[in-house]
Amino acid sequence: MADVTITLEGELGSMSALGLAGALDAMAHMLMSVGADSSDVTLAGLAEGSAVALLHAPDESVETILGGLETLTCAASMPQGWNSRTLIHAQNLVNASHHKGIDSVSVGATSRRVHIADTIKENAQRVQITPLSSIGSVTGVLYAYNNRDDDLTCRMINEKTGLTVQLILESSMAETAKKMLDTRVRAWGKLERDRSTHTITSLTVTDIEPTPPSASVPVSTVVGVLGHDFLDGTDAVAVVRQLRDA
Repeated sequence: MADVTITLEGELGSMSALGLAGALDAMAHMLMSVGADSSDVTLAGLAEGSAVALLHAPDESVETILGGLETLTCAASMPQGWNSRTLIHAQNLVNASHHKGIDSVSVGATSRRVHIADTIKENAQRVQITPLSSIGSVTGVLYAYNNRDDDLTCRMINEKTGLTVQLILESSMAETAKKMLDTRVRAWGKLERDRSTHTITSLTVTDIEPTPPSASVPVSTVVGVLGHDFLDGTDAVAVVRQLRDA
């Protein structure tokens, strides 16, 4: 376990109590969002001078949060071990620094300290709206086509989710795409996903081809095909053993 200190600089008597409450709430939720159990995040101390609160939490969670805050201080990059909830509470931590009477907020452990600046909130917001990228494919029905200003796009219904996916295609694919409208296709390329839901939002296409509908056979069509006595009285388990040992 490790101790993380939250320090609010300002004059006691003029600092908003909501600022301290907001900073404590944001930090506790950040620690829990990266794996700390709520019962493991405890208030270990309070001190005057400036408002100083000490939270006791698992070492790994403290390291993940401090490392992530350092990352967001420098760049709009998703910190290792963080998720969308951590990003939201990091912004709340910055908001706490703007309450009445609070000059600044910092958090740290041992000799390590991070100043909570607006840059952290700005970078967290940028990370939130930056989609996740990967290589993959989507299958579904192509239902819309647009080729304006050399910007060729189509839309398809992702048959796995029922949601619309925008396809971004090279101009050389225009005629091919038009011929595939209202048909089931499979497209490959660079996928972009929503950071919050991880659903596929768009696909920059490198290849696309029609795909025949998947063959689905109702169970009713095969019930009774073998007849009720196809085992000729033999125990089903014994038949499986015979086939396995054959």
